Amino acid sequence: MKITVISEYTRTAEYGAPVLLSDVLRDVGADVYMPCGGDGHCGKCRVKVTGAVSEITGRELSYLSERDVTEGIRLACMTYAIGNCTVRLYVAKAKIETLSETAESKPNTYAVDIGTTTIAVRYTDAHGAVSTVSALNPQGAYGADVMTRISYVMEYGTDELTQCVRDVVDALKCSLGVPDDAQGVVVGNTVMMSLYSGVDPAPIGCYPYIPDDTFGRESDGEYLPACVSGYIGSDAMAAVLASGMCEKNRVVLCDIGTNGEIVYKNGDGYTAVSAAAGPALEGAGISSGMRAERGAVDRIRLDGGKPSIHVIGDGAPMGICGGGLIDAVACLLKLGVIDETGYMAEPY
Repeated sequence: MKITVISEYTRTAEYGAPVLLSDVLRDVGADVYMPCGGDGHCGKCRVKVTGAVSEITGRELSYLSERDVTEGIRLACMTYAIGNCTVRLYVAKAKIETLSETAESKPNTYAVDIGTTTIAVRYTDAHGAVSTVSALNPQGAYGADVMTRISYVMEYGTDELTQCVRDVVDALKCSLGVPDDAQGVVVGNTVMMSLYSGVDPAPIGCYPYIPDDTFGRESDGEYLPACVSGYIGSDAMAAVLASGMCEKNRVVLCDIGTNGEIVYKNGDGYTAVSAAAGPALEGAGISSGMRAERGAVDRIRLDGGKPSIHVIGDGAPMGICGGGLIDAVACLLKLGVIDETGYMAEPY
């Protein structure tokens, strides 16, 4: 049977037996958001399907509306292809931005930030011009948070997750015209750095959470700065250096991404903590939660006592991302719908 996947471009795959659509999407390298790693707990791997697929189940219906079913929306982790079919999904496209500021970095250098959700590359060319580009981390198809991805690696190995992230980094560098002789630095949380380097992150997923490798070396012509611990990575240390907080006395730095980190400097001492932030607001725990991409409500304001929303891309809202949720809570508090503890009174 032939399965066609349509996203930013069209890909096809052939199988001899029924296969989960989520496995097909992973096989062809399509980006599908599966915060729960495909365990059927979040209802976020929505795709539009036509053709020969398995009958919809009651469990799947619990995540879909009548309109969804009418429009052919299915969940990739619960739907099997049983014959020729077509799968359509939306993927945010990478956007190249040329910056006007004078680069502080040396000419012909690049920096890569491997985020749990987003990968970004910044390149300073031989003339000092700076450009950046970003794309979604394709590892999102294996889970929204690092723990879900560690669980996948413990069962299937690192090869798939390492290859998919390296392919995206190479593609982003190519889109910016980064030459082979450019000097580069790559940062990320400890799990992302491990997967980028092909290092097994499994020790980070269980007590005492000590990684096998904390880097601080050059590899394949790129410098990989040292990570502090299993959950305080080189991205947090890069933020500390870039912020200038080393020159100050008492200051707090907050990096609220998919993995959130807070670093506190008091005199000559530093204290750092981390916790999952993005998945808590945008992943499996929020029914309409989604990443900060096209269709997400990212800002909510009160206008004459009524809420006014902003949607990324200015289209119809498809869900709400973390920033929008925080705004929503603030608006509910101002309106008296909830109190300072979060309690929601009648008639709400």
